[in-house]
Amino acid sequence: MNQYKVFGLQVASEIELDEVPKGNGEIDVHIRRAVVERPKDAVYENEVFGVKEQLFYLQIEGVGRFQVEDGVRILVDSDPEATTEQLKLYLLGSCLGSLLHQRHVLPLHGSVLDVAGSGVLITGLSGAGKSTIANALIARGYPFVTDDVAAVTFEAETPFVHLAYPSQKLWEDVVARWDIGAERIVNRHVEGRTKFSVVRKRDFATHGVPLRYMIEIVPTDDVTDLQMTAVTGMEKIKTLISHTYRTELVAHLRPNGAYLQHIMQLAGQIQLFRVKRPIGVPLENEICHQILEQVQVGVEV
Repeated sequence: MNQYKVFGLQVASEIELDEVPKGNGEIDVHIRRAVVERPKDAVYENEVFGVKEQLFYLQIEGVGRFQVEDGVRILVDSDPEATTEQLKLYLLGSCLGSLLHQRHVLPLHGSVLDVAGSGVLITGLSGAGKSTIANALIARGYPFVTDDVAAVTFEAETPFVHLAYPSQKLWEDVVARWDIGAERIVNRHVEGRTKFSVVRKRDFATHGVPLRYMIEIVPTDDVTDLQMTAVTGMEKIKTLISHTYRTELVAHLRPNGAYLQHIMQLAGQIQLFRVKRPIGVPLENEICHQILEQVQVGVEV
C-alpha cells in the first residue's frame, strides 16, 4: 500500500500515484480496488454520475467505475484496458474533488500560485487560459501550489490552500511555445488537440498558502484590449459559486448549509478581479503584469 499526502490529506492507495508527494502519519483516505456498481437509489444521476448523500459514483467508458464514500474511501473498478494515467486523471480530479465536498472542504477550480506568500488563484471556464497564465507566472519564479483543484480550509478564519501535486495539465501548443522541457505524459486528446500532464517538481511550492486573491479570466469578443475590474457584492458570491469544483453537484454532495457559509466567509477574505481579454490573442505576459501589479498594490475587499 502506497501512502501520499495531497490536499492536506494522508492517502493510502493501492494504485500508484507516482507524482503525488509521499506521506506519513495517520491515514485519512483509502483508495482500493473493488467491484463497483451504479447505486440504485441515487438522488441525482446521468450517464456519468450517480449521487446520494455521502456517496459519489463515476463511470467513464473505457476507464472504469469509481465510488467515493463518506469522505474516507475511494473504490476503483477499472476496465482491463485502462492505463494508470487514465485512472489518475479521475482519481486526482473528480474523485478527490467530490471527496473534499464530503469532508466539507471547499474545492475551487483553478491554479494557485504562491506570490510572495499570498495565494493567487487563476480561474475561468475551460479554454480561458488558466494554465497558460499560471505557467507565465511560474516562468517568473512564482511556484504553483495546485494546478486544477484548490482545496480550501479555514484556519483562524483565514482561507488556506493545501498543496496538491507537482504536475500541470498543459496543451501541446503551450508546452512548445514556452519550451517546457519537463517530463510529460499524454493526458488526453480533445478535438484534435493533445493535453499533457507535465511533471514540474522544481516549480512546485513547498507548503500551502493563505488565499488572498482570485483572478477570473474571461475571453470575449467584446474587448480589443485587456480590462481588469474588481468584483464585489453579490457578483462576487456568484463568481465564487460558479468556480467551485463540480458546482453542478454541490446540492447533492453537500445538502447542508456549510457550503454557502464557506463561500460567504471566503468572499469576505479575498480580493476578486475579472480580466476580460480578446479571444485568440496570447496576452499572458500582459495579464501577468496586471495581476502582479494588483497583488503588490492591493485594494479594499
